[in-house]
Amino acid sequence: MSGRRRPAALRLGAALLGAALLGPAAPVEAQAEPGAEPGRLADDSARAMPAGRAELGLWGPLRVGLMDELQLDVQPLIFLAMPHARLRWQLLDTPRWSASLEPGLTYPTVLLGLLSREGTLGLLPHDAEPPQALMIQLGAALSLSHGGGRVSTLRAGLEVAPRGGSKRFPVLDFPFLYPRFAALHAPLVAQLEARSEGRIAGRFDYGASATLFLLPSIGGGWAFEQGASARWRISDRFALSAGYRLTLAAYPVGIRLHVLPLLELHFVLVPG
Repeated sequence: MSGRRRPAALRLGAALLGAALLGPAAPVEAQAEPGAEPGRLADDSARAMPAGRAELGLWGPLRVGLMDELQLDVQPLIFLAMPHARLRWQLLDTPRWSASLEPGLTYPTVLLGLLSREGTLGLLPHDAEPPQALMIQLGAALSLSHGGGRVSTLRAGLEVAPRGGSKRFPVLDFPFLYPRFAALHAPLVAQLEARSEGRIAGRFDYGASATLFLLPSIGGGWAFEQGASARWRISDRFALSAGYRLTLAAYPVGIRLHVLPLLELHFVLVPG
């Protein structure tokens, strides 16, 4: 579909779905570092949320602290169409360093079937037949606290997608969706991320990240994403953030650059 001009409805639908899959525009909850002020929204680092805490974003996932070392993430907006779950299992917790494993499972077949249609949200040919597939993610994260609320994180992950059916399924070559469904066309997809988060002043925080996806079986494809945001912690239970996310990717038809503005609301459902 990349070779022809897409209707505005398709571009809008892909942007909304991409925002839901991208998650929050700014750091979302994890366990606050020792000495952080009460009510501080912590980062998307390797630290798991405290047991019993629950948070939700307008576009971001629902995050629940199952135990002090175990966090569950799901995306309510698309869960019925694409059942999925990701765990953050914290293995190291010191005042400066934290590390975690981040396994995840996704069943994309229902969503791909909904996108294989004509008209709005018809991102794939109407006669495409989505394979029965299970996308399996395994990631690891290592974070360093610099003090003053600043945290740096390195994250690496691999994804495979065992699938049935012998027919070749079309590549979902839309911005931001492309690397997140690439495992359906490749034996292995690799992901590397660098992230920095911290406090600007008072109740204002920042977040910035850069992510590289390697898609070896799509003509040597790759995708690079970079984003930044600022967040205003309006209260201990509510925050507002704004930022952007850009993607530079090697699609089957060539290299393309796209930018998506992001506006996010953060809610602390259960303080824990």
